[in-house]
Amino acid sequence: MDSNKGKVLSGLLHKNIVFHYTKHEVALQSILHAGSFRFFKFGQTIDPFERLLGRNGPRVGASMRGIEDKHFDEIVHYQSQLLEVYQNTWFGSFCQSSGKVDTYIKVSDYCKRLGCCKPRMWDQYGGRFTGVCLAFDKTLLKSLLEEQHPEQVWSGSLEYDLFGDMTDVSTHVRKRAENAGYSFKDFLSDNYKHLYFWKHPDYGDEKEWRICVYNNEQCEAAYTELHIENALMAIVYCTDDFSVKECKQGDLFPNAYMQMLKQYAYKYDVPLIALIFEDREMGIELIDTAPAGKQGEEQKGPAHAS
Repeated sequence: MDSNKGKVLSGLLHKNIVFHYTKHEVALQSILHAGSFRFFKFGQTIDPFERLLGRNGPRVGASMRGIEDKHFDEIVHYQSQLLEVYQNTWFGSFCQSSGKVDTYIKVSDYCKRLGCCKPRMWDQYGGRFTGVCLAFDKTLLKSLLEEQHPEQVWSGSLEYDLFGDMTDVSTHVRKRAENAGYSFKDFLSDNYKHLYFWKHPDYGDEKEWRICVYNNEQCEAAYTELHIENALMAIVYCTDDFSVKECKQGDLFPNAYMQMLKQYAYKYDVPLIALIFEDREMGIELIDTAPAGKQGEEQKGPAHAS
């Protein structure tokens, strides 16, 4: 493995790099062309448990039995408040790598751990392997979101477990009974991880990192946009052709858009990476995106690569 490829792949394994799988139409038109990433309403998550929370709000659980009648009006009030929070929260989902090891000898060592090398994710979110996986620096994403949307921003890795009473608004009412100064804002600060960063265990292999933004003003927009600027670190696509270095493209990413993808990689000054599937093996090649006369320049790697 040549040193430049090793540098790029090592950079992508950095803990700050996260990956977003999407269809090629979305990547080319809505993200790379527009230079922006769309955050969608929380109720549009694919997890049915989360989707119901985003549409119907939290429930009152068993922990309030015996004092529900006394605090009924307050419970209803906070249920309504929390439903409003869910309905005015936008989120973006990303996949994380599995972490570093001390020594990498072969490309396959990277493929086992990189967040962009997950066949099920390509199948489910990446247009059945015809899409694109975009690598971002999550610290820059959060910083940009806080600058462009100065509302409440939360981010973090998801926990995968059964839900239990974690979205039970009665917890807040009980604390209010113990401390009159305990506000709804305090409740959100204490419980945002349970509210936004918890998923059914069946999704655990996605290793999701999520970023959410809450706007306390009622908004009917289906999504909000973030200008990605310098947060993009790499562009990945799939091919089934081992001669990819000679530009004989495979059948996974559509050939018709290949030149466009190269142009965007060159525009953003990020590596264009071909993920190669053939004979039950996975390989990686860096694609030269420079225009004629400038080919052969060293590929830029993620800023964290040493």
